Amino acid sequence: MIKFGIPSIRKSNEQFPDQMVLTVHRVEASKAKRRFSLSRAAATALKIIPGISQVGFSFEDGNYIADITRAEGVANADKLLVTKELSFTSKKAHEFVCSHFSLSEEMDNHLPITSVEDMSGLLVGTFSGTPLTPTAAPVEESVEFNILTHGTV
Repeated sequence: MIKFGIPSIRKSNEQFPDQMVLTVHRVEASKAKRRFSLSRAAATALKIIPGISQVGFSFEDGNYIADITRAEGVANADKLLVTKELSFTSKKAHEFVCSHFSLSEEMDNHLPITSVEDMSGLLVGTFSGTPLTPTAAPVEESVEFNILTHGTV
C-alpha cells in the first residue's frame, strides 16, 4: 500500500530554547484550562519524561517545581501530568501562581528556573517571580518590494 499526502513539518517555536523556563500561559476564556509549560532545557534539567512524569509545586521555603511521580513523602501533593508537549494544567495552581507573583492572566508569563538541585534524592527547580521578556527572532532574509502603480484605481 502506498500512502499519499504531505508530511507535517514540525517547527519549534520555543521562545527560550536554551533557557530553563516555566511558562504560565494566558487565560484564553473564562472556562478555558489554565495551562503551564516547561522549556525543553527545563524538562531536561529536571529529568521530566513527557507523558509519564507528574510535577508538583512547593512554596513553603521557596518557589520550587519538581517531578514528584515517584517521590516519597508527597502522597497528598497535587500531581500534574506533563504531556508530550511539556505542558500541564491546573486551575488551582494557575490562580495561585498568578496571585503569588502578581502576574497578569491576560498574557503569557515566562518565569526563569534559576537553579536545579538535588534535595534528598529529588531534583528540584527553583523558579523566580520576575518574568522574562521574549526576544524577537532575528531576521534571516529580507526582500524589498517596489510597487509601481500606473493610472488611478
